[in-house]
Amino acid sequence: MSSQPTRIRQLQNALTAGNAFKIALAAVETLHPTTGRSCHDTDADTVQILDDVKRLKNDLQSLMQQINETRNVLLSPIYRLHDDVLQDIFLMCTVVQPWKLVMQPEVVAQDTMDSISIAQVSRRWRNVALRSPAMWTNIELGPITWPQTLLSENPWHPGVLEEEGLRLQNWSRNETFLERSKKAALYIKLEYRGPLEEQVSDLFSKANEHRTGPRFVQLDRDRLHPMDTNGTPRTFRCLEAVRDRAEYLSIDSSHQSGDFYSFVRSIICTPLSILEGLRLEGFHLPTKLMPESEYLNCRFLRLDWMTTTSALRLLSACPRLQEMVICVENSGRHLEDVHISVVELPSLRECSIKGKGGDFERLLIAIRAPTLHTLKCQARIWAETSSKENRRQDYEQISTTLRSFASTSGYSLQALSLTNLPLRFFPEILAVFPSLRSPPIFGERAQV
Repeated sequence: MSSQPTRIRQLQNALTAGNAFKIALAAVETLHPTTGRSCHDTDADTVQILDDVKRLKNDLQSLMQQINETRNVLLSPIYRLHDDVLQDIFLMCTVVQPWKLVMQPEVVAQDTMDSISIAQVSRRWRNVALRSPAMWTNIELGPITWPQTLLSENPWHPGVLEEEGLRLQNWSRNETFLERSKKAALYIKLEYRGPLEEQVSDLFSKANEHRTGPRFVQLDRDRLHPMDTNGTPRTFRCLEAVRDRAEYLSIDSSHQSGDFYSFVRSIICTPLSILEGLRLEGFHLPTKLMPESEYLNCRFLRLDWMTTTSALRLLSACPRLQEMVICVENSGRHLEDVHISVVELPSLRECSIKGKGGDFERLLIAIRAPTLHTLKCQARIWAETSSKENRRQDYEQISTTLRSFASTSGYSLQALSLTNLPLRFFPEILAVFPSLRSPPIFGERAQV
């Protein structure tokens, strides 16, 4: 039996020969028995020949169509994407690298597609998607909104009914994803609000039974109802369920308590932790996280709206950091002194710092990163409330800080981004970074 490439080649030759015969046949002068000829020329033999030619043309057209269809069927598996390749494309479109969820949460939504939408394109795409458990690991536990006041005042309000429909739809979606993900490690986003907290906690515990993960957990308590006193214990239950198993953790909290801080600290600092990436927003660390002899395993760290004191305490416990993003707030809210003058980060490759002048300087001066590749700086100066002379002094201090940083950690720097600095300070700053290989990026330029 001939191989598939041989059959395709034979069909291609037959198709070429058929086209040539079709062209040759069309070039033959067609005889019309009633046009331009005498009656005695229209005999039975001529009519028979014309009928045979017509029948031959029809047979040839049918044969050519059959050959072309057979050839296309054989070519289709060769030219279309293999299922394994299609599966890889689906995973790239639906599953985000977990470190991006920690370091770049604002851009993740733009880079991902919904798995259900992909599975609805065609039967083949659906079958490929169902054979890919990793495509169904993004779980969002919690309602989109919950009109608490409307629910208590009028449970039949259209807003409440609409919310109930969304809740049921979201619940059904979660069940579908949990079933199709099989035993794959999950990417879970938790939102605690209103009367559904107990159900969300139960579903979270159920979802992580007999799994190796989750790989990523995001806990959002910013919308916690101010009068709710049971949210924290249920939060403890969820975090306890993934102790020592979560690889990446993101916690946003503007309603902290001492118990909540202590429990999160115990989760992060457990000796068996495999935490690779950590994002904290709004946290204040009143004490150092780890003893002198113990360190965190984090390679990716993002701290949003933390004091310089808290940031330095956490950095001192993360010597394995490779990438960090820090946005420090005014440290006047917590004025306790921190006895950390130097933070050694020998593996740090990328660093982004955003903060007001004093906080920015204090943080940058303390960092020692001999292998730093990329540095992004955005210093905030409140021009509206300071005089021109004060602003000039602030900018000079920032420039001095950057030059001082270059003498301790800037000799390997290859990429630099500066924002909110007047243009006249750039030459003296760039002069102390001779290792730059790409043109520096200048963001918004301030005016002195």
